[in-house]
Amino acid sequence: MLLRPCSLGFALGILFGGSILLTSIISQFCEGYGSIFLEIMASVYPGYEASGAFGDILVGSLYGFADGFLGGAILAWLYNRCSSRCGGE
Repeated sequence: MLLRPCSLGFALGILFGGSILLTSIISQFCEGYGSIFLEIMASVYPGYEASGAFGDILVGSLYGFADGFLGGAILAWLYNRCSSRCGGE
């Protein structure tokens, strides 16, 4: 069975971008919620400051989507390459 890199990338992009979006929104109502996670993401993504402003949440979510998409696509591609060389279908 082969994985579709674009499909897996899209799914993981939605998952990771959505996790940053949801964590950012919840942190607006529950002070301190996910602050360490958001600070780590701010240290990785240039231009994202985890301030809670609408634009900042949007930037972080887009970075998360792009990161998840690329990671998922690379994972599927690598899986397909290894599967075909290791006796897979």
